[in-house]
Amino acid sequence: NDAIQVEIRNNSFTVSAGNDDDICVDYTTLTGDNVLDGVGTWTSLGAAVLSDPTAYNSGVTDLIAGSNEFIWTVVRDNCTATDNVVITSNAFNVNGGSNTAVCGDTYTLKADAPPVGGSGIWTKTSGNGVFADETVNNTTVSGLSQGQNRLKWTVSLNNCTSYEEIIISNNTPSTPQTDGDDEVCQNTVTLTAYEPSIGTGHWSIISGTGSLIDANSLIATANNIGVGANVFAWKVENSGCSLATNITITNNEVTIDAGADQIVCTTTAQLKAID
Repeated sequence: NDAIQVEIRNNSFTVSAGNDDDICVDYTTLTGDNVLDGVGTWTSLGAAVLSDPTAYNSGVTDLIAGSNEFIWTVVRDNCTATDNVVITSNAFNVNGGSNTAVCGDTYTLKADAPPVGGSGIWTKTSGNGVFADETVNNTTVSGLSQGQNRLKWTVSLNNCTSYEEIIISNNTPSTPQTDGDDEVCQNTVTLTAYEPSIGTGHWSIISGTGSLIDANSLIATANNIGVGANVFAWKVENSGCSLATNITITNNEVTIDAGADQIVCTTTAQLKAID
């Protein structure tokens, strides 16, 4: 009998899609086997986006929070091998509140509370601030510096951390400074203030009478001030915040009337001054 020899070649093979992994971001690089004489294709079983589905080490973005599954399929010698990998994204967003301007050195923060199982902490990046309780999302911060204070709210969850920075601007101007109260004997007086390092100032009349010249200058003149107490304010303003100090100028000027001129025909006359 004639013998017929048949060769059966087993072309089956296996591939690996890489190890399952937990990460703290919403993107990663896949690590499937690089089969040099085969053609591979990644398939996403969710909404994640593959940068190059035919590359064994394709990048992937837009991972959803939780499990994201991918299939690595390789065709070689008319045979197909597949493997699945699950990437678990523990990424999460943090809301530290809005940037805010205040007119003082104290503010109640407005960050979102950490998710269940997470914890948060406030820290200072720049400026100044003392937290009543740095682990509380809506704690009070005091001692803010004039100008910008950058604060960070950091949340930890599932071995991942995320943070957001906010800026609290303390727009309190410089403390207004002037010469002190004064007593004068005329109805004109010079008002003197000192240059603020933060903000701009102007003079105004609080009580009494008078007219101001150069009210927006450090040195102003008040004319026609009334007899007695006249109160003037030097107010310093900065980005919607203001501080003021008052000074009192007491006008002790005395007005006298010796009476009318007289013509007499004797060596004596009666004086008629008016009280």
